[in-house]
Amino acid sequence: MKIRISKSHLVKYGLMILLTIPSFIFWQYALIPQYGVRDHEGYLGGALVLSGYISFIVLMNLLKEIMLNGEPSELSIAYKIFNKDNVYILGIVNVLMSLICIRTLLFYHSRVYLFSLAAFWAVPFAYVIIRQIHASHNISSRVTTRRIAVHHNFYFALSVGGVIAIISTMVRGLYIFRWQVMLTLVLLILLGMLSFAGCSSYYPYDLDNWIEETREQFKGKIKLAFIIVLSLVVLYMFLGPLEIYVGNMLSFSFGYKTFLPLCIICGVSCVVLLTAFISLFSHKTYKVLCVFLTAFSLLSYIQCIIMNTKLSEEDGARLRLDTMGNYPEINLVIWIVLAIVIFTVFKLSKNKWKNVAAIICSFISSIQMVAVISLIITCMTSPEPRFYQLTGEKMFTVAKNENVIVLVPDSFCRKYFDELVDDNPECVNLFRDFTYYNNMDSRYHPTFPSFTHFITGYDNVPENAPTQSSGRVEWLNEAWNSERCNLFFKEIKNQGYKFYINIPSACELLGAYNDVCDKVENAEYAESNVDKVELVKMLFSMSVYRCVPYIFKPPFEFFSWDFAELERYNGKTAAYKNEDFYSEVCKGITIDDSIDKKISVINWHGFHEEYTNDEYCNYVPNAESEGVTRLQNGKGVLLCIDKYLEDLKDIGMYDKSTIIVMGDHGKLYDGCVFIKLPNEAHNEMQINNKPGVYDDFQATILDMIRAQNCDSFGNSWLE
Repeated sequence: MKIRISKSHLVKYGLMILLTIPSFIFWQYALIPQYGVRDHEGYLGGALVLSGYISFIVLMNLLKEIMLNGEPSELSIAYKIFNKDNVYILGIVNVLMSLICIRTLLFYHSRVYLFSLAAFWAVPFAYVIIRQIHASHNISSRVTTRRIAVHHNFYFALSVGGVIAIISTMVRGLYIFRWQVMLTLVLLILLGMLSFAGCSSYYPYDLDNWIEETREQFKGKIKLAFIIVLSLVVLYMFLGPLEIYVGNMLSFSFGYKTFLPLCIICGVSCVVLLTAFISLFSHKTYKVLCVFLTAFSLLSYIQCIIMNTKLSEEDGARLRLDTMGNYPEINLVIWIVLAIVIFTVFKLSKNKWKNVAAIICSFISSIQMVAVISLIITCMTSPEPRFYQLTGEKMFTVAKNENVIVLVPDSFCRKYFDELVDDNPECVNLFRDFTYYNNMDSRYHPTFPSFTHFITGYDNVPENAPTQSSGRVEWLNEAWNSERCNLFFKEIKNQGYKFYINIPSACELLGAYNDVCDKVENAEYAESNVDKVELVKMLFSMSVYRCVPYIFKPPFEFFSWDFAELERYNGKTAAYKNEDFYSEVCKGITIDDSIDKKISVINWHGFHEEYTNDEYCNYVPNAESEGVTRLQNGKGVLLCIDKYLEDLKDIGMYDKSTIIVMGDHGKLYDGCVFIKLPNEAHNEMQINNKPGVYDDFQATILDMIRAQNCDSFGNSWLE
């Protein structure tokens, strides 16, 4: 029977196809965990997702009917892809898309739309079930027609579901007054009208016949599908997470047992489900899928092994594709060229294409499994991480008598300070009582190893230390146990001072707990407690990040502080983000009567990329994409410093304190340092042009606290 679709209906379905485009965009964003969405975007996302899903399910069911009852001439392209053997796959796609839709609506905090979705989905689903009962028991179609739907039209039931969805949305009360909800209602009404397809009756699935017809074919397809899927799962879900972990294992506060079992469960589930899913397709579609997945597996492996020239910036910021010249485009062209070559090989292999696919994927899987086993052995033979925190309980307290306060906004350098002065020359008044050392060399960047270097005074940073976990951990252990470092902290204790550090990622930047616990007062041992599900999501995302072309990498990138935020610590952590620092300092600085003398080194986000605040230190989601500039962020940092100094004045400790404001490193080694000694006051900021280096930080601190062995540490900046 040939199905005839009028031109007006073709126009309607064309509009519905266009309606699914923004829906797919929002689905994509919902499945990428980094994206944050504000409330109004959430409701708009809910409207688009729900309307797009309704359009999608209508189109899929229309396609089912064409495939079951139509002729190839009706929709030739679709008929080639989805023949009668594959028509049931469209039903599976409907179910999967509904689950994704639910996930998306939950992500966008648009739970009001879930009621609409449930009503929309329940009515036609119940209709199909009753029709199936009717078919099984030969119930009179006349009775079914009267009770269920007009002319057995599935699309009519679909439109009834849309009407009930409208009602369910309206009864949610005040939500009806949101313009995004109003938009949803309009779209639902429009889709209800479009649901009348003008097609002949839709009949339910005949599962018994389908199972019988596909059983034998399924057995012949499952072996190759398993080999292909296994190569992808091992690369993306086993090898990727393990390499990411092992490369940073001693910087993380969790062991491999935290994520590996869940990775294995997810990986095995994907192998089983994807293998079964691919094997359900007819021969032609099955071949297309197998060839495509084989090519993708091989290209992903090549990208991971050969074509990743760099995966992060030296300063720890988000990978900036604009610094890589034309390579991201070249990388994509290489993918396309290699894909064409692979497809050509499969085309020429003709009947031997299964052997080619099996050989390629078996080769990839075998090599990766060797690496996986090696990595697991490495994890098992490595010591369990010892988790500790630099508690922030006394971050905003000062000692009752003497204080050396070192404020270290991340990435603060002469370049950024000059930009702020050029924009507003009055900002230097903040440092009127300080001396500005404008010829300072930070020696290292980024934060590691620079911060550890000037705190411990230890040099000899190996070339592989910033990038390889083994080199980093070995150097950190040497630095904190070096003779110079031990002598430095001994002199501090001899003078009666307690040393506090507030910095994130303590394990990564300071080393093991045993190395710092007798030197840093606020190092507190704690059991590792990590959100396992979010951890696995982030590891999978980073695994994808390693294996896809450069132009597709940005959405899957995570940072060390993202992993640190997964740690559930019962105590109070240090305020790191600018807006958090400002919020805490606005509560006021207090005097801790239990401490007589204190040295506080306080590091926070400062000028580092991935801005999160405006010039008033208000939190701005997706700040950089919202147009927040480095200059605005810098003004927010100065506001933090200004408020901190004002609080010291309010409690009468400003004049009594030695205060240093410095970056943990320069952008191009252009470190900058501001120093105010006790009772020092000027009408304007003083400038010291004398060359200096961060190596002399220890000598300067010891000079400030009047230690006897100061000269053995180098030249103090105060000389």
